[in-house]
Amino acid sequence: MICAVFATANAVKQGLSHQGVTTTEEGYMGETETTTLYQAVDLDSIQVEIEGWYSSVAAPFIGDHKDMVYKAALAEMEREHGALLETCDEGTACREKLITELRAKVKEIWKITLQNFKETIEGAVVETRTEVERRWVDLENCQVDHPCCSVSEIFWLNNVKKVKQVRAVYSEYVAKWFEFDLRRIQIEHICPISIDYECAAMGPCWDGSARDAADDCTCPEHYPPACPDTPCRNGHASRDINTCKCEDNVPSNAFDVFTTYVDSPESVVITWNDLNGRQDMEGYYVYLKDHRVHCNEDQTLVNESMTCTVPLGTLLNTPFHYTYGDLVQATIADVLDGMEESERSELGGTAVIPTFEHFITLSYVWMGDYTQIDYATVANDVPTHVKHDMKFDTMYVGKSVVVGEGNDTVGHFTLEGTVDELNVAFKKQYAAGTEGYFEGDYLMYEGTLDHSWTNIGGNWETYEGGKKKYLVVDGVEQTAFGRDFYKDHFTLYTYA
Repeated sequence: MICAVFATANAVKQGLSHQGVTTTEEGYMGETETTTLYQAVDLDSIQVEIEGWYSSVAAPFIGDHKDMVYKAALAEMEREHGALLETCDEGTACREKLITELRAKVKEIWKITLQNFKETIEGAVVETRTEVERRWVDLENCQVDHPCCSVSEIFWLNNVKKVKQVRAVYSEYVAKWFEFDLRRIQIEHICPISIDYECAAMGPCWDGSARDAADDCTCPEHYPPACPDTPCRNGHASRDINTCKCEDNVPSNAFDVFTTYVDSPESVVITWNDLNGRQDMEGYYVYLKDHRVHCNEDQTLVNESMTCTVPLGTLLNTPFHYTYGDLVQATIADVLDGMEESERSELGGTAVIPTFEHFITLSYVWMGDYTQIDYATVANDVPTHVKHDMKFDTMYVGKSVVVGEGNDTVGHFTLEGTVDELNVAFKKQYAAGTEGYFEGDYLMYEGTLDHSWTNIGGNWETYEGGKKKYLVVDGVEQTAFGRDFYKDHFTLYTYA
């Protein structure tokens, strides 16, 4: 039975296997480009095939073997408890009645088993189709979110610099050439002499063409070398003839870009209008500091409402790197079919992120403890973990950010981090110049808030120079949790 199930499952799996997977590394800067194709398999026909297998193989197989299972179970009881003793008429009738009931029960058990098996197979097919349909969008987005690029960013940037340098040198030589040729013409017109020569004797023009004998042997006006034929990314822009930079000639329809800071949850709301009103087929991308930002709202809602909400924690982190007290302004690009079709709008917005001191006024006391290995036991088979009291007198835990500061025996420190739903992550970092501490040295706390927003539990770990710090014992870094001297548990609570 089980073998038959596996055999059918294997046949179905083979029907769904890749029709072809091809890979190549040529022209992809060390990356592997992969192309995947699937056979055109009809899922409904597979289900019919499974049902046919159920009727022709599974059901008869179970029907033939259920009696064997029943008899084997009776024989097993007989071995364990001894043979049934002989009976007379009433005893025999009693047993026959029980055997009849037992057979009926066993028959019902196997009937239910078969029915459940069939329903399970049918349900599995439906669930498989639903799950594949749900994940197919994610599979498509893998290419959108992580597009192939045959040229590394560093190589491209260096190449652009070289092109600019060569074009600049070339233009400088041509400009100098024209300077000398213009001086020649001026001398010929000023000096009272008769100059008799053929233009060809002076050599060709800067572009290799012949000189104009009717106009002082002049040459065509200078123009920059031709730009690459590669189309601009969005298909709408054209290249500047001097720099070859892609430039949109179509202005954005977005205007009146406005930014507002919201206290709860800590975020910046970006709004704008459209010259043509809201268009069903039109969309927008929002940019902060030349980086596209992903809004809290999904893209459909952003397009419909012309609104984008960005958590403060996002603004303070990579790649935006805003800081407290900064002005937040945005630009908007029109999008059609996932491609920007215009220049970005004018920079707009008046939102100002509150100061660090503002959040300190909202802070409250958090206290608790942290666990760390007793240094004297670091080499033991089972190190001893010891709890230590911990207290932050001024720490604000909002809906988007963590902000705080304090002083301990080492010196002054700040607390900065983010909140994502119930997930909390923040750094404790000592002020510049603190003895024994340098830039990139900090403690990282990562944990989970309870729903009352008054308890945090998680792990802490130490970073040195921006990298996770480990203790070396007998030449071996102790990286395993439970043996890592610089990583352990912590808990915090507040009565705010």
